[in-house]
Amino acid sequence: MLHLKPMEEIDYAPFMDLSLRDQAEGHVREGRWTAEEAEAKMLKLQAQFLPQGLKTPGHFFFTLESETPKEKVGSLWFMLDEHEGEKALFVMDIQIDPQHRRKGYGTEAFLLMEDKAREMGIHLITLHVFSDNTSAHAMYVKLGYNGPCDLMVKRI
Repeated sequence: MLHLKPMEEIDYAPFMDLSLRDQAEGHVREGRWTAEEAEAKMLKLQAQFLPQGLKTPGHFFFTLESETPKEKVGSLWFMLDEHEGEKALFVMDIQIDPQHRRKGYGTEAFLLMEDKAREMGIHLITLHVFSDNTSAHAMYVKLGYNGPCDLMVKRI
């Protein structure tokens, strides 16, 4: 069983470093950015989206913790958004630590996030997945997300 624990400051910087690096590399692989400009563009987006870091209103950061054994297995970040005039959550990033992948934690984290969304009165979740991330794309499809990689959507 998995738990979503509000992320603590000590986990925020390592998570953001990994998240920003992965996002930058994805934009480079897809040809949107050059390798030389990727880091600067991600830092600019970080400053724009997260002016207060972990405490930025409308952004939700969680540490994914397994119950048995009790250990950190990854992180999840989503934000309040709007899609076609409707309140939604947008999944900014999910990271499952390499040694914990393929154990169902990603799926479980998404189901817990859907519960959080419902508690917030939100019935729509959107996300972006890079086209070469076939394992994540397969998980999202299995969970009921639809649409092209650049914007997948699920009504809950």
